[in-house]
Amino acid sequence: MLSFFRTYSRLLRRIPLEAFVWTAGLVAMACADPRAEGLINGCLFKWLGVTWCPGCGLGHAVAYLFRGEVAQSLATHPLGIVAVVVLTGHIGRLVWDAVAPRRIPPPVSLSNNA
Repeated sequence: MLSFFRTYSRLLRRIPLEAFVWTAGLVAMACADPRAEGLINGCLFKWLGVTWCPGCGLGHAVAYLFRGEVAQSLATHPLGIVAVVVLTGHIGRLVWDAVAPRRIPPPVSLSNNA
């Protein structure tokens, strides 16, 4: 049992921090209530007083999507589904590159006798 935890611990250390950060962001959006007034708001445009922002509503769209409300997600921000798919694929690729066994290419012959 102890060897399992050692192997698992070594495996987790190989996964880049970026994968954990993106995962935490998706989990935070999934746990947020999209109908709440003060959803995580880090919009630079809003802080500067600009009324339109291309990203506003994206967090709400992701939160609606994780609740299964696809129509409301699309109405809130049409790229919410795309963002979740792209981030999930990126996280998967980061983990795969860290965990998958690396293949060693065959040696290249430098001689002209092909």
